[in-house]
Amino acid sequence: MIRLSETEIQIFDKIFKRIITLSDVAVINFINALFNKDFPLDSQVTHYATENVNDELKKTQSDSMLNINGSDTFHIEVEISPNNQDMVLRIFEYGFMNAMKNKETGKDKIKLKFPEPRVIYLEHSGATPDEITLELNFPHQDSWEYKVPTMKFLNYSVEELNQQNMVILLPLYLLSLRKEIAKNPTEENAKKLERLINEGIIKSIDANCKVGNITAEDAKVLINLLKKMYDYLYEDVEILKEKEVARMLAERLELEVDRLILETNYMKSIEKI
Repeated sequence: MIRLSETEIQIFDKIFKRIITLSDVAVINFINALFNKDFPLDSQVTHYATENVNDELKKTQSDSMLNINGSDTFHIEVEISPNNQDMVLRIFEYGFMNAMKNKETGKDKIKLKFPEPRVIYLEHSGATPDEITLELNFPHQDSWEYKVPTMKFLNYSVEELNQQNMVILLPLYLLSLRKEIAKNPTEENAKKLERLINEGIIKSIDANCKVGNITAEDAKVLINLLKKMYDYLYEDVEILKEKEVARMLAERLELEVDRLILETNYMKSIEKI
């Protein structure tokens, strides 16, 4: 099995951080799906700065903290696997720091409003929990549980992500064949990867662009991120080199990006008439 290097693990964080800063309409669609909300697509998205300094003077940084319409705040963390036992502590810490920045101070009480959290596990197993919990115990008070729901990413198919307006996650879906191709780098699996890219991911990005769930610029960014994911995960797999999957993918992506640019420029020219 191919073990992911620290650089490869970091690329998932970087890709998600780029994904979550796409157009407001793309982000609203995603937030509505992930948190079961119904914000109008013209809602205002505000991204909070996620870098803080803790008591040990070490920098801490969450994956995403954003606010919708000045009222609802959401916190999303993306992890490659559920092996990090301290994840719920990190989420609580980031939420506490955000709450402190926006605290409400009264005469005899300070109110801290935590963001609504989610953790997305990109790879997982049957033992991966539906939620992770931090229990807080205060003297002479009832204990209190801070619960963070989880999303098991690969439990979804491309079609399901598409139908639920979570298309912005699709570049990360190349992970779905990572272990299979590492174990059996066969021509059959190479073709399976080609179908996933061409008939699944790119087709879904294009369809969502056409109906307005994402913008043409969003689609261009997602396609470029797809190429980066492929390079990190599969560029050294011999069977894929033999079939020139990387070359064909690069050519396909270039065509898609060129087409999206042409369509965007055409629509801008129409608007000016």
